[in-house]
Amino acid sequence: CYISWPETQVETWMNAYFQRLKKAGVIICSITQFRRWFDLMGLQRHMKAIGIFARLNLRDGKSDYLLDIPRTLQYIDTISNRYPELSAFNQFMHRQILTNKMFAR
Repeated sequence: CYISWPETQVETWMNAYFQRLKKAGVIICSITQFRRWFDLMGLQRHMKAIGIFARLNLRDGKSDYLLDIPRTLQYIDTISNRYPELSAFNQFMHRQILTNKMFAR
């Protein structure tokens, strides 16, 4: 949520972690399945973070976290655009959130 890492770097880290898990016998899935789980878990965690950022602003008056929402939304947009089954969610997000001037890129 706080840093935008280059996709190639994230891919390198994810692949290395996958290989470590596979070598340790922790998982027996394909890299494609692991990538899907990785993406969907990241999507869920970023959505949760946006809610936390909003709560910190509304409840605690910590508005600085709002500055991290556009970057976090960009991640959500990228991942939800990657999977056809998330296209309705991606379209909803574009209509209801990303067209808002506050989050415009």
